[in-house]
Amino acid sequence: MDIKFGVKKELLLADVGKVVSIIEKGNRIAGIKDILCEISSHSLGFFCTDTKTSVITDLEMDINIIAPFSFLILDARKFRQVIAEMAEGVISISIIKNTLVLQQEGTKFVLNIDPDIRTYPLKPQQISETIMHTFAGNEFLGMLNKVAYAMARDESKWVLNTILMRHSGNTIDFRATDAIRLAQISCTNGSSVQHDDVVISRDTFSVLSGVIDSKTSVKIYAGKRFLHCINGKTNIIITLMDIEYPSFDITPRNEFKNTIKISAKQLRAALKKANIVNDENNNIISLTFNNNSITTFARGKIGVSEDIIECEYAGNEHTVAFDVLYLMDAINHIETENLLTSFDSTKTSTPVLIEEDSDNGSYKNVIMAMAT
Repeated sequence: MDIKFGVKKELLLADVGKVVSIIEKGNRIAGIKDILCEISSHSLGFFCTDTKTSVITDLEMDINIIAPFSFLILDARKFRQVIAEMAEGVISISIIKNTLVLQQEGTKFVLNIDPDIRTYPLKPQQISETIMHTFAGNEFLGMLNKVAYAMARDESKWVLNTILMRHSGNTIDFRATDAIRLAQISCTNGSSVQHDDVVISRDTFSVLSGVIDSKTSVKIYAGKRFLHCINGKTNIIITLMDIEYPSFDITPRNEFKNTIKISAKQLRAALKKANIVNDENNNIISLTFNNNSITTFARGKIGVSEDIIECEYAGNEHTVAFDVLYLMDAINHIETENLLTSFDSTKTSTPVLIEEDSDNGSYKNVIMAMAT
């Protein structure tokens, strides 16, 4: 049975691009390189999975088809490359026997397709058991990005190569740590229905970052084995990881001996300078608090970098040292003009709390200082 319809290039490329991101950013071990195309009289859908995360798109349109559904399998990357090479405007698509024909004036691609879908992974059921939260798309992506830097980079630490989503009362926390630093951000307008912790792998984070439209809201539903994210007409279904996330808690600001307000812009500039003089074998920067100022110091083969930043500090002289890249990661995600840093000036090696200078205090970073 032959099928013919037209679809705008921008819409087709957007949907196929989202699905192909599974292959490019997802679980590389799965070895899946094809996508499943589902055609019905009212929609054109695409599906791909890496066995851990699945992406399903649905493009509403009128298609002249007699059967309820028609399925075909396509080489994902090649299909997207073909669409990208087409001109702007409507692409005429025909399915003739075992070929897919994409055509515009002066351009024609004829692609071989596999009509046998029995070898392709089954599409997971979409769930809507309990809605945990509704985010603005940019809010959801922003919170994930603010903590993702703290995930472990060593793949052998696979438990820490993740982001934790914890639901408590009407609050949702996103948290990541590599056991040296920890980042956490909270939002307080979630559903009061409780759910177990959700652990998101680095691969799944990459897929979410590439698929979610920041201009469209994200609804999150929680099942016993799956997490279901709905972003417009795109569904992302995540198989939950059956692991127990390590218990790391952030000490509240009022339990630290010292809390200082610092210009985020000035500290960011000082860190950038320190990183220039540092080298591969020495990424250390020291911060000395004394007489209402902070002196930053870094030394490398090419020389030294030193900056003085004014602040309100009246305690004893106190020096802490950090990996400058770790400190830059935390400071670069601070969005307020000033930041708050809390520590215990009576200890040489201490956790340091870094927060945005805001009323809600929803974004927190903890970095272990080095002994000096």
